[in-house]
Parts: sequence; structure tokens; C-alpha cells
Amino acid sequence: MLLAIAGACAVGAMGSGAPHMALPSANQLRHMAWGHEMFIHFSITTYTGSQAGDQDPALFAPPPTLNVSQWVATAKTLNAPVAVLTAKHEAGFCLWPSNYSNYTIAQSPTMAHRDLVREFVDECRAQGVIPGLYFTFGAHNDTDDVQIKQMEELITNYGPIMYWWFDHHSNDPTHVAIDALVRKSTPDAVMLGPDSWLTGGEGGAADYPLWYAVNTTDGTDDARPILPLGPHDEGGFPDGAQFKSWEADCSFFDGCHPWFCCGTVPTHDEAVLLWDSTWGRGATLILNLPPSKDGLIEPALVAAAAQLAADRVQRYESPVASTTGLGDAPIVLDLPSGMSVSHVLLAEETLSTLGQLVSSYTLEVLVGTTWEQLDLGPAVCPPQTQQQCGGSTIGVRKVDRLTVPAGDLEKLRLTVTGNVCAKCPPPSISFKAFFF
Repeated sequence: MLLAIAGACAVGAMGSGAPHMALPSANQLRHMAWGHEMFIHFSITTYTGSQAGDQDPALFAPPPTLNVSQWVATAKTLNAPVAVLTAKHEAGFCLWPSNYSNYTIAQSPTMAHRDLVREFVDECRAQGVIPGLYFTFGAHNDTDDVQIKQMEELITNYGPIMYWWFDHHSNDPTHVAIDALVRKSTPDAVMLGPDSWLTGGEGGAADYPLWYAVNTTDGTDDARPILPLGPHDEGGFPDGAQFKSWEADCSFFDGCHPWFCCGTVPTHDEAVLLWDSTWGRGATLILNLPPSKDGLIEPALVAAAAQLAADRVQRYESPVASTTGLGDAPIVLDLPSGMSVSHVLLAEETLSTLGQLVSSYTLEVLVGTTWEQLDLGPAVCPPQTQQQCGGSTIGVRKVDRLTVPAGDLEKLRLTVTGNVCAKCPPPSISFKAFFF
């Protein structure tokens, strides 16, 4: 059950009269800690290009080169803790031999003897990757009862699935029933819908500011968030009653599309900008690397994933300086002599106990005896915009790219200038500087 309730800071933090903030559940904290995942779009659509639900299942005819182990190994290359396979995508075709449909892998002329969901979850566990499954109702017009029966198959027959990606999730009775099935069978599984939600409109950039507090359409966790402005402004509300951990979805091609193989692989600089515009704004990035018609993820995608993973480790796992302080006073970060700075990484360490509090902040650099404020870009990013934006929310993390004066730098200073809960204890903020 989510800890997010309407009304004051963490329980007992300020006594009566202090407003509660929405708090994350253990599942949501786990989702945010993952940071990124790998999506694997593979279905009949790979071979037909169609999402129609009435296609001849014999058109799903992968050759013997299909290699699920290579898919999961690519997730390892990406350093993704979680991989998510489209067990049932929008065409309604099932990658397992469901007993409740004749529109499955069992009708394939080349794959009838195989169960790709079984192979996938077994490979994930063998290679140390958390298995997740995408499931949506699809265009095959299966009845609500069939949808529930198919979910029961996946829940019962494939071991614990720790991430369920429910596309087009809503608070309709069938989705609510499926949510209950998952909660009963695997209470610590994360679900897209009740636990997490999508930001950025498949554009490769999380919305900013990004608030995890939301108000849902009916006040329950199963329902969709009420959007503040429009279809691509899923930024939440600072005083929302529910908590959602945000996920930004993107296919690893130019423009984040297509979802099924293949397209133009972005340059490394474009991939880094994608990372900083999603993960760096506090969302979890799910990056799609879809297999080709050969049943293999193409070498160019694997190479791009390896380069992005190596760069991420090089950039963000060895700060040149770090500190932690309370947000009710400026936090000063001392820099090593002769060291410049290119990026900072901020995080509200009290997110789990106080909720998300910071609504605005500034960064300054000490030049001689004078503090000079740094330009962090606009405080509000236009939707689907990959650019430097900063100075608003921090949340689970916020990366800011800095342009600092030339010469020796001694100190950086972080000042929280906006806090949405004046009666709450001040947030504890992690403050790290990097140079690359």
C-alpha cells in the first residue's frame, strides 16, 4: 500500500497542523533506484509492421538465429538492472502458448515448439537481470475474462515478475482486477499504472519541473494522474495526494521511434543528451533495443548501448567532490585545488520520509571573494525538449550542466530558494560535483 496520503510531512515530523506530503512506497523507491531499464519490443509486428489484431499468426516466423540469450546479454551490456519483454503487445499476439487464445507463438510455423516468455525469464535469472513483462489488452478483441486468465498464466507459470508494464492502464474493472492479482501474488512487484507512470510523451525528455505527487482521476492508485496542462505535461503537482515514480520511454533510434526494429541509431552525444534529459531530471529511463527479423539485436545497437553504459559509469560514479546538507541554509561544496567542474548531481535524500519538497534552487561559484550565480537554463522546459533546464525540482536526482568561469575554482554553493512545505523539517540534500 502506498504511504502517500493527503494532509502533513512524514508521520510525527512536525506535530498536528503540518501538511502531509505524498510519500513513495517501497516499490516506488525500488523503481526510482533502478534508474534505467531495457525494453525489448518483439512480436508479430516485427515481421508485418502492423498492429492489427486479425493478422495470420503464421506470419510470425522467426528464423533459427533468434537468440533470447543475446537479448538479455545486451541488457547486461547496457548495465540495465531490469529488462522488459513485450509478452503481449498491442496487436494482441502472445509470445507464450496461452491456453486462452489461438493468436500465439503456438501457431507460428517456426516457433510453435518454443515459449519466448519462458526463455526470457529463465535467461534473465541466469544472467542476473530482473525480468519484467509488458502486457496490454491489444487489438485482438480478447474478452475481459481472457485478459485476466492470460495474466493468471503469466503470474502462475513464470516465477516472480518484478515489473509489469501495463500500457494504456486505467481504473477500469479489468485493470483493477489485474492489479489485485499482482499485488496478491507478488506484493513487491512494481506496476506501470498503480506505481509508476509515463512522462515525456515518448519524446526522450522527462517533463521539468517533475513532481512525483499527483492527483488521480478518482483518488485511487489504480487511476491515471490528472495532467497539469496537457498530454505531454505529466509533471505532477507539488501538493498531490498520490505518489507516482516517473518513467520516460524511448526507442534507441533517432526521435525515439520506431518501437519495432529498426531505425537510425543516435550518435553517442545524442544518447548522452537523452540520458541527461530523462534520468538526469529524476525519471527512470526505459530504453528500447528491439531485435531485428533475424531475432537478434543489431550490432550497432549493442555497440551504442555499451558506449552509453561505459560513459555513464565514467561520468557519474566518481565525483570530484561531494557533501550533504540541510536545505534550510546554503550548502557549500569545497572543490579540490586546480579542479574544474562540468556537472553537478543533486538529490533529496529525505524523499522517502518527507516527500519531495524543493521547488526552486540556485547554484553559485566562488570567484575570488564574490559568489556568481550560474545559468542553469529555463526553470520550465518545453515539452519533449532535450536541453539544459534547472533551478526548479530536484527529487530523486537532478543533473545540471555548468558553464563555470575559467581559472581555479574553490567552492560551489547550493541554495534552496523554494520549499513547498514550510512547516516540514528541511530536506537533506546530496550535492556532488563532476568533471568530464
